[in-house]
Amino acid sequence: MKKTLSLISLVVATGAMAQMEIRPHLGVNLQDLTETPAFSEWKSKAGVQLGADLMFGSQLYFAVGAQYVHSAVVITTTYEVPNENDVTVEGTVTTGSLRVPLRVGYRFTDPEDEPVLNFRLFGGLAPSFPIITEFDQDGLQDIRFGSTQLALTAGLGLDISVFFLEAGYDLGLTSFFDDDRIDVDPKANMLQINAGLRLKLAR
Repeated sequence: MKKTLSLISLVVATGAMAQMEIRPHLGVNLQDLTETPAFSEWKSKAGVQLGADLMFGSQLYFAVGAQYVHSAVVITTTYEVPNENDVTVEGTVTTGSLRVPLRVGYRFTDPEDEPVLNFRLFGGLAPSFPIITEFDQDGLQDIRFGSTQLALTAGLGLDISVFFLEAGYDLGLTSFFDDDRIDVDPKANMLQINAGLRLKLAR
């Protein structure tokens, strides 16, 4: 966490002389876990996020952000019972996390030209720090989650006058759970779609 905060401070200081924008936004997400326990499957549920990015630079830009991300996945487990109907048990994994994406991107048109539409690409790292973690499946209480989730992130965006839309995908690099009772080691991937405002700051 300290290293992340130090990097954010360096990024902000470096961009002090560049064109800067604050981008408040909200959006929806779908989270997916990469490995599934035996006789089970994960199903994504729609989640939400709310946050803001600080972006600075010209066609080549840097961005640091902070989001509160609420996400959930459902696990369905089917047990075969001899001479009986199969028994299906469902549980929901819910997380509320502070996500701090650090990204570099490229805008197809120089923003100094003030285009009405401007496409961009971006990529970077997206560490997340769980604040709320719940697993409500019967027989699996007090499950331990990883204290920090690290992901690679990439996506594309469209700036439309003072508004923007963007879609990004996180590829999880660290274990989602930290509990011996979970017999797999899944990583958390996430699709995000956001919409927000571009608030330009004077240089």
